[in-house]
Amino acid sequence: MARNYFSSPNSEATASAYRSILLWFKERQYHVDSTEADGVYLIQAAKSGTLRTLFGANLAFKVKIYDSEAPSTPNEFIVETSTGKWVQNLAGAGITSMVLGGFPIITGVASAGWALVLENQLIDRIKNTLELTCIKREEAPSARNPQGDIQPQTSDRTSQERLQKLEKALEAGILTEEEFQMKKAALESEADEEVMEAAIQKKLEQLHEAFSNGILDANEYEAKVQEVEAAAKKQLEQEQYEKEKAEKIAKFTEALENGILTEEEYKQKIANL
Repeated sequence: MARNYFSSPNSEATASAYRSILLWFKERQYHVDSTEADGVYLIQAAKSGTLRTLFGANLAFKVKIYDSEAPSTPNEFIVETSTGKWVQNLAGAGITSMVLGGFPIITGVASAGWALVLENQLIDRIKNTLELTCIKREEAPSARNPQGDIQPQTSDRTSQERLQKLEKALEAGILTEEEFQMKKAALESEADEEVMEAAIQKKLEQLHEAFSNGILDANEYEAKVQEVEAAAKKQLEQEQYEKEKAEKIAKFTEALENGILTEEEYKQKIANL
Protein backbone atom coordinates (compact mmCIF):
# COMPACT_ATOMS: atom_id res chain seq x y z
CA MET A 1 0.00 0.00 0.00
CA ALA A 2 1.37 3.48 0.83
CA ARG A 3 2.73 6.00 3.27
CA ASN A 4 1.05 9.41 3.13
CA TYR A 5 2.91 12.33 4.73
CA PHE A 6 0.91 15.18 6.25
CA SER A 7 1.82 18.50 7.84
CA SER A 8 -0.29 20.31 10.41
CA PRO A 9 -0.11 23.50 12.50
CA ASN A 10 -1.49 21.41 15.36
CA SER A 11 0.83 19.25 17.45
CA GLU A 12 -2.14 16.97 18.24
CA ALA A 13 -2.74 16.15 14.59
CA THR A 14 -1.97 12.43 14.91
CA ALA A 15 -4.58 11.98 17.64
CA SER A 16 -7.11 14.01 15.63
CA ALA A 17 -6.46 11.94 12.53
CA TYR A 18 -6.81 8.75 14.57
CA ARG A 19 -10.22 9.78 15.94
CA SER A 20 -11.41 10.97 12.54
CA ILE A 21 -10.43 7.72 10.80
CA LEU A 22 -12.08 5.61 13.52
CA LEU A 23 -15.31 7.57 13.14
CA TRP A 24 -15.15 7.30 9.36
CA PHE A 25 -14.91 3.50 9.45
CA LYS A 26 -17.71 3.23 12.01
CA GLU A 27 -19.97 5.48 9.93
CA ARG A 28 -19.45 3.07 7.04
CA GLN A 29 -20.40 0.13 9.30
CA TYR A 30 -17.00 -1.54 9.35
CA HIS A 31 -15.99 -3.80 12.19
CA VAL A 32 -13.18 -1.82 13.81
CA ASP A 33 -10.50 -2.44 16.42
CA SER A 34 -7.81 0.03 17.48
CA THR A 35 -5.09 0.73 19.99
CA GLU A 36 -2.35 3.24 20.81
CA ALA A 37 1.18 2.58 22.04
CA ASP A 38 4.02 5.07 22.49
CA GLY A 39 2.42 7.64 20.22
CA VAL A 40 1.69 5.15 17.44
CA TYR A 41 -1.99 4.65 16.59
CA LEU A 42 -3.18 1.40 15.06
CA ILE A 43 -6.52 0.72 13.40
CA GLN A 44 -7.84 -2.37 11.63
CA ALA A 45 -11.19 -2.45 9.84
CA ALA A 46 -13.01 -5.40 8.30
CA LYS A 47 -15.75 -5.14 5.74
CA SER A 48 -19.04 -6.86 6.51
CA GLY A 49 -21.48 -8.37 4.07
CA THR A 50 -20.87 -9.16 0.40
CA LEU A 51 -17.33 -7.89 0.00
CA ARG A 52 -16.25 -9.62 3.20
CA THR A 53 -17.43 -12.88 1.66
CA LEU A 54 -15.65 -12.22 -1.63
CA PHE A 55 -12.33 -11.11 -0.21
CA GLY A 56 -12.13 -13.50 2.73
CA ALA A 57 -13.52 -13.38 6.24
CA ASN A 58 -10.12 -12.54 7.79
CA LEU A 59 -9.10 -9.72 5.45
CA ALA A 60 -8.66 -6.35 7.16
CA PHE A 61 -7.66 -2.87 6.04
CA LYS A 62 -5.02 -1.48 8.37
CA VAL A 63 -3.95 2.03 9.24
CA LYS A 64 -0.87 3.06 11.20
CA ILE A 65 -0.51 6.72 12.26
CA TYR A 66 2.74 8.02 13.68
CA ASP A 67 5.07 11.05 13.76
CA SER A 68 7.65 11.25 11.00
CA GLU A 69 11.13 10.26 12.14
CA ALA A 70 12.77 12.73 9.74
CA PRO A 71 10.23 15.55 9.33
CA SER A 72 10.67 18.09 6.55
CA THR A 73 8.00 20.37 8.05
CA PRO A 74 6.73 21.02 11.61
CA ASN A 75 4.28 18.48 13.06
CA GLU A 76 4.79 16.10 10.16
CA PHE A 77 3.16 12.70 10.56
CA ILE A 78 2.52 9.62 8.45
CA VAL A 79 -0.65 7.66 7.66
CA GLU A 80 0.49 4.23 6.53
CA THR A 81 -2.00 1.80 5.00
CA SER A 82 -1.85 -1.94 4.38
CA THR A 83 -4.04 -5.02 4.16
CA GLY A 84 -3.68 -8.31 6.02
CA LYS A 85 -5.26 -10.74 8.43
CA TRP A 86 -7.55 -9.49 11.13
CA VAL A 87 -5.52 -9.56 14.36
CA GLN A 88 -7.27 -10.84 17.46
CA ASN A 89 -6.56 -8.72 20.55
CA LEU A 90 -4.89 -5.90 18.67
CA ALA A 91 -3.87 -4.13 21.87
CA GLY A 92 -2.00 -7.21 23.03
CA ALA A 93 -0.50 -7.97 19.62
CA GLY A 94 0.89 -4.44 19.35
CA ILE A 95 2.71 -2.61 16.62
CA THR A 96 4.45 -5.64 15.13
CA SER A 97 1.08 -7.01 14.03
CA MET A 98 0.56 -4.00 11.78
CA VAL A 99 3.88 -3.98 9.95
CA LEU A 100 3.50 -4.05 6.19
CA GLY A 101 4.05 -7.55 4.92
CA GLY A 102 3.53 -9.11 8.33
CA PHE A 103 0.40 -10.86 7.12
CA PRO A 104 0.61 -10.91 3.32
CA ILE A 105 -2.79 -12.31 2.36
CA ILE A 106 -4.14 -9.90 -0.23
CA THR A 107 -6.47 -12.17 -2.16
CA GLY A 108 -5.99 -10.95 -5.71
CA VAL A 109 -7.04 -7.98 -7.76
CA ALA A 110 -10.46 -7.59 -6.18
CA SER A 111 -9.12 -6.96 -2.69
CA ALA A 112 -6.30 -4.82 -4.05
CA GLY A 113 -8.93 -2.65 -5.71
CA TRP A 114 -11.00 -2.58 -2.53
CA ALA A 115 -7.94 -1.40 -0.59
CA LEU A 116 -7.22 1.27 -3.19
CA VAL A 117 -10.79 2.55 -2.92
CA LEU A 118 -10.50 2.77 0.85
CA GLU A 119 -7.14 4.46 0.80
CA ASN A 120 -8.27 7.16 -1.62
CA GLN A 121 -11.42 7.84 0.38
CA LEU A 122 -9.51 7.80 3.65
CA ILE A 123 -6.91 10.32 2.51
CA ASP A 124 -9.66 12.58 1.17
CA ARG A 125 -11.35 12.36 4.57
CA ILE A 126 -8.18 13.50 6.34
CA LYS A 127 -7.60 16.34 3.90
CA ASN A 128 -11.16 17.65 3.92
CA THR A 129 -12.27 17.05 7.50
CA LEU A 130 -9.06 18.02 9.28
CA GLU A 131 -7.94 20.48 6.58
CA LEU A 132 -4.45 19.00 6.48
CA THR A 133 -1.91 19.18 3.69
CA CYS A 134 -0.62 15.98 2.14
CA ILE A 135 3.07 16.60 1.48
CA LYS A 136 3.89 13.42 -0.39
CA ARG A 137 2.91 9.82 -0.94
CA GLU A 138 5.24 6.83 -1.08
CA GLU A 139 4.34 3.39 -2.34
CA ALA A 140 5.15 0.77 0.27
CA PRO A 141 6.73 -2.57 -0.74
CA SER A 142 4.16 -5.07 -1.91
CA ALA A 143 2.85 -7.29 0.87
CA ARG A 144 1.70 -9.89 -1.59
CA ASN A 145 5.01 -11.27 -2.63
CA PRO A 146 8.31 -9.48 -1.95
CA GLN A 147 9.94 -11.39 -4.78
CA GLY A 148 7.28 -10.50 -7.31
CA ASP A 149 4.00 -12.03 -8.31
CA ILE A 150 4.21 -15.73 -9.08
CA GLN A 151 2.30 -16.67 -12.18
CA PRO A 152 0.01 -19.59 -11.40
CA GLN A 153 0.08 -22.69 -13.54
CA THR A 154 -2.67 -22.87 -16.08
CA SER A 155 -5.55 -25.09 -15.09
CA ASP A 156 -5.17 -27.15 -18.27
CA ARG A 157 -1.58 -28.07 -17.48
CA THR A 158 -2.24 -28.76 -13.81
CA SER A 159 -5.31 -30.88 -14.54
CA GLN A 160 -3.54 -32.81 -17.28
CA GLU A 161 -0.61 -33.65 -14.99
CA ARG A 162 -2.95 -34.83 -12.23
CA LEU A 163 -4.94 -36.93 -14.69
CA GLN A 164 -1.74 -38.59 -15.88
CA LYS A 165 -0.85 -39.44 -12.28
CA LEU A 166 -4.28 -40.99 -11.78
CA GLU A 167 -3.88 -43.05 -14.95
CA LYS A 168 -0.49 -44.30 -13.77
CA ALA A 169 -2.01 -45.23 -10.40
CA LEU A 170 -4.76 -47.13 -12.21
CA GLU A 171 -2.24 -48.99 -14.38
CA ALA A 172 -0.15 -49.85 -11.32
CA GLY A 173 -3.18 -51.30 -9.56
CA ILE A 174 -3.11 -48.66 -6.81
CA LEU A 175 -6.58 -47.50 -7.82
CA THR A 176 -9.52 -49.62 -8.90
CA GLU A 177 -11.48 -48.61 -12.00
CA GLU A 178 -14.27 -47.28 -9.79
CA GLU A 179 -11.87 -45.25 -7.65
CA PHE A 180 -10.19 -43.91 -10.79
CA GLN A 181 -13.48 -42.76 -12.30
CA MET A 182 -14.52 -41.05 -9.06
CA LYS A 183 -11.22 -39.18 -8.79
CA LYS A 184 -11.30 -38.32 -12.47
CA ALA A 185 -14.80 -36.84 -12.12
CA ALA A 186 -13.68 -34.80 -9.11
CA LEU A 187 -10.65 -33.56 -11.05
CA GLU A 188 -12.80 -32.51 -14.01
CA SER A 189 -15.07 -30.61 -11.62
CA GLU A 190 -12.08 -28.82 -10.11
CA ALA A 191 -10.82 -27.93 -13.58
CA ASP A 192 -14.18 -26.35 -14.42
CA GLU A 193 -13.99 -24.29 -11.23
CA GLU A 194 -10.46 -23.14 -12.10
CA VAL A 195 -11.65 -21.97 -15.51
CA MET A 196 -14.49 -20.04 -13.90
CA GLU A 197 -12.14 -18.49 -11.32
CA ALA A 198 -9.82 -17.39 -14.12
CA ALA A 199 -12.73 -15.72 -15.90
CA ILE A 200 -13.76 -13.95 -12.70
CA GLN A 201 -10.19 -12.82 -12.10
CA LYS A 202 -9.99 -11.38 -15.61
CA LYS A 203 -13.21 -9.44 -15.08
CA LEU A 204 -11.97 -8.09 -11.75
CA GLU A 205 -8.72 -7.01 -13.38
CA GLN A 206 -10.71 -5.06 -15.97
CA LEU A 207 -12.76 -3.37 -13.25
CA HIS A 208 -9.64 -2.56 -11.25
CA GLU A 209 -8.02 -0.98 -14.31
CA ALA A 210 -11.16 1.05 -15.02
CA PHE A 211 -11.20 2.30 -11.43
CA SER A 212 -7.48 3.13 -11.45
CA ASN A 213 -7.92 5.09 -14.69
CA GLY A 214 -10.83 7.10 -13.28
CA ILE A 215 -13.47 5.51 -15.51
CA LEU A 216 -15.31 4.17 -12.45
CA ASP A 217 -15.67 5.99 -9.15
CA ALA A 218 -15.43 4.18 -5.81
CA ASN A 219 -19.15 3.44 -5.51
CA GLU A 220 -19.40 2.21 -9.10
CA TYR A 221 -16.35 -0.02 -8.66
CA GLU A 222 -17.71 -1.58 -5.47
CA ALA A 223 -21.13 -2.15 -7.03
CA LYS A 224 -19.65 -3.86 -10.08
CA VAL A 225 -17.44 -6.10 -7.95
CA GLN A 226 -20.58 -7.18 -6.09
CA GLU A 227 -22.24 -7.91 -9.43
CA VAL A 228 -19.33 -10.18 -10.36
CA GLU A 229 -19.71 -12.02 -7.07
CA ALA A 230 -23.47 -12.43 -7.53
CA ALA A 231 -22.98 -13.80 -11.04
CA ALA A 232 -20.33 -16.21 -9.81
CA LYS A 233 -22.61 -17.49 -7.05
CA LYS A 234 -25.45 -17.98 -9.52
CA GLN A 235 -23.21 -19.94 -11.86
CA LEU A 236 -21.95 -22.14 -9.03
CA GLU A 237 -25.51 -22.86 -7.91
CA GLN A 238 -26.50 -23.77 -11.48
CA GLU A 239 -23.50 -26.07 -11.87
CA GLN A 240 -24.29 -27.75 -8.56
CA TYR A 241 -27.88 -28.27 -9.67
CA GLU A 242 -26.75 -29.78 -12.98
CA LYS A 243 -24.32 -32.07 -11.17
CA GLU A 244 -26.98 -33.33 -8.75
CA LYS A 245 -29.41 -33.78 -11.64
CA ALA A 246 -26.89 -35.88 -13.57
CA GLU A 247 -26.27 -38.05 -10.50
CA LYS A 248 -30.00 -38.65 -10.06
CA ILE A 249 -30.46 -39.53 -13.73
CA ALA A 250 -27.61 -42.04 -13.43
CA LYS A 251 -29.30 -43.66 -10.42
CA PHE A 252 -32.68 -43.76 -12.14
CA THR A 253 -31.09 -45.29 -15.25
CA GLU A 254 -29.42 -47.96 -13.14
CA ALA A 255 -32.71 -48.69 -11.38
CA LEU A 256 -34.46 -48.99 -14.78
CA GLU A 257 -31.82 -51.37 -16.08
CA ASN A 258 -32.09 -53.51 -12.93
CA GLY A 259 -35.87 -53.69 -13.21
CA ILE A 260 -36.52 -51.63 -10.08
CA LEU A 261 -38.29 -48.95 -12.11
CA THR A 262 -40.64 -49.42 -15.03
CA GLU A 263 -40.17 -47.37 -18.19
CA GLU A 264 -43.14 -45.20 -17.21
CA GLU A 265 -41.83 -44.64 -13.69
CA TYR A 266 -38.40 -43.78 -15.06
CA LYS A 267 -39.81 -41.18 -17.47
CA GLN A 268 -41.92 -39.66 -14.70
CA LYS A 269 -38.95 -39.27 -12.39
CA ILE A 270 -36.87 -37.70 -15.14
CA ALA A 271 -39.69 -35.27 -15.91
CA ASN A 272 -39.90 -34.25 -12.24
CA LEU A 273 -36.23 -33.21 -12.09
